[in-house]
Amino acid sequence: ESADPTLPATSFLQKYCAWRSSSDSVPPGDKERGDYFAMLPGYLSEDCLGSTDFFSEGALDMLQSPGVVEETKSRREMVQARYERDVQPMAEMSSNLYRWEDGSNGKEGEDDTTIATESHLQWASWFITSR
Repeated sequence: ESADPTLPATSFLQKYCAWRSSSDSVPPGDKERGDYFAMLPGYLSEDCLGSTDFFSEGALDMLQSPGVVEETKSRREMVQARYERDVQPMAEMSSNLYRWEDGSNGKEGEDDTTIATESHLQWASWFITSR
């Protein structure tokens, strides 16, 4: 699986989610990574939006480089397969795994917690390949 960035991305996403949610399940060695995680490009930030991984289907189809389009579609398929096979089932078994707290609703007393989506794994895969 050396050509598949989704395996390390899955591990990274789990650790990143645990850090974001201040979960008690953060392994001791990962607690010290908080400063590192805090400086990473955010989910769907401008840093990653220039990647073809985040292009719409229409924008991707407009590219004049068939190799780039094929490679991007292949990565998307790997992300989808890994999410369906590994992330989604684990997240459904344990509400603490892959918990994504985004604070987006801003309403006191309401839960801002969801599980990480396929898009979150896509971001994590981009992060792995961009480093």
